Amino acid sequence: MSRIIPIAAVPPATATVSLYVSEEKIQARSVRGWFAGWRWATVWLTQLLFYGLPWLQWNGRPALLFDLGARRFYVFSMVLHPQDVIYLAGLLILSAFSLFLFTAVAGRLWCGFACPQTVYTEIFMWVERRFEGDRQAFFDYLETDPQFYFTRGEDLVLTPRFSPSTQEITYMSFGQREPRVFLLNIETLQREVVGNFPNMSFSPRFSPDGQRVIMSLQEGSNSNLFVLDLRSKQKTQLTSGPSIDTAPSYSPDGTRICFESDRGGSQQIYVMSSNGQGPKRISFGEGNYSTPVWSPRGDIIAFTKFGRGNFAIGIMKPDGSGERILTEGFHNEGPTFAPNGRVLMFFRDPGGNSGPSLYTVDITGRNEQRVPTPGFASDPAWSPLLTST
Repeated sequence: MSRIIPIAAVPPATATVSLYVSEEKIQARSVRGWFAGWRWATVWLTQLLFYGLPWLQWNGRPALLFDLGARRFYVFSMVLHPQDVIYLAGLLILSAFSLFLFTAVAGRLWCGFACPQTVYTEIFMWVERRFEGDRQAFFDYLETDPQFYFTRGEDLVLTPRFSPSTQEITYMSFGQREPRVFLLNIETLQREVVGNFPNMSFSPRFSPDGQRVIMSLQEGSNSNLFVLDLRSKQKTQLTSGPSIDTAPSYSPDGTRICFESDRGGSQQIYVMSSNGQGPKRISFGEGNYSTPVWSPRGDIIAFTKFGRGNFAIGIMKPDGSGERILTEGFHNEGPTFAPNGRVLMFFRDPGGNSGPSLYTVDITGRNEQRVPTPGFASDPAWSPLLTST
């Protein structure tokens, strides 16, 4: 695998940045494809013209020669003297207006393919990748070997969750008999310990801006929800009382949180504001509800429902209406949404020696499919859409 450029997090707009700090390098992401191939074709063409014309002979002299000492410009068969500057100015003006017209008619073809800034940026990026590595190399490696292991297998790792805004994963590990929360950068493979939480009852989930994680911590016989700021490491309690509040999940806009709680006597789904105010129960069907997760579109909430000996995966609107069961089985649990908000992945454990496996189903309850994995698998998490930067 190629070398990988380490990536530093960009501070938020409200962060204080020293005026004396040295400039940090900005590295563009590697891009491949049909248009990138055409850009490299124009790179070769323009560089051959730029470096080749002075060596091209024309009537015993270079085809392009600016003889400043003799005050003559030679352009193939044409010879320009100082008094011919009007023609040179006219040529430059015609070229400028031609560029304006071409850009207006054909979009950014000139700027995107033949502009000197574009050409030399592409060349410098190629040099940079040769000496410093390619940040895209890791993802290319994942494409050829998608069964890549981020952890060594020495510790028990549970419920990984992707950040919606950065290339990071948060997960819970039991390496020292007590749960610890980690942040793993999947581009640099650098791992950071967020903190030790001996009373954690559910793994953390990111806020939509990727700056905080929300989790549940056990306090005596109760469990409450907390938010942890990943930069300041400051912890804020959201719920309190004689109940088990767990499995929190942010809405896409970050204004609300859904979670499960037994404050009404049985496990049900509640929704409250992101500051912990105004919790409201939204599930009223038979059985117990758990592991709610908000759709990326914000229009529905997926959940696990247990009743009459079966585990079901279902969805409902954030106000509790429109509840619909998508699939049922002996042990279905842990729904997670695809980035389009229209497909769910979950795990199913039929019991016995079979072990858990991953499945997908769309929100209409159709097209259920098993996801191939090298072994038993559970607690799936879908990454956000990857975009070029």
